[in-house]
Amino acid sequence: MEDYLPILRSLHRSGVNYAVIGTWALKAYFPDAMGEYALHDCDLVLAPDEANVRRAIAALNAEGWETRVWDECVDAGSSSADFIGKYYVRAKHGDLVLDLTYECMIDWAQMEATRMLFDRLWLASVTDIATLKRLKGTARDLDLLRILGL
Repeated sequence: MEDYLPILRSLHRSGVNYAVIGTWALKAYFPDAMGEYALHDCDLVLAPDEANVRRAIAALNAEGWETRVWDECVDAGSSSADFIGKYYVRAKHGDLVLDLTYECMIDWAQMEATRMLFDRLWLASVTDIATLKRLKGTARDLDLLRILGL
């Protein structure tokens, strides 16, 4: 979990408008209950405006992260067509993976209004995270929600 803190803080300092979702955020909310629960990546929802997506990519690239959309390399100067309707940017740095979606199943205005600032990081609300995990519906996600009583 600590591995992602530097890049998440860099995104925050760069003015990227986001909310951390998924298991990483749940570990931040429930550190004791989650214990050593394995993290495979870190998921974020970005405010869905092109300037914000470009700001995120620029911040990631400045920290040495490779950014791709549908397996095509992108950077902050890439064409708008490289982003529209593509749903997310995947960023990699060594073994670390960040998935940044900007076309979420929960309306950004709702997510932004209910997110929490936690240790200088924006986390989606527990309710929004649980909703997204239920919508995804994998056995792992549903089991995690059960363990946490969500």
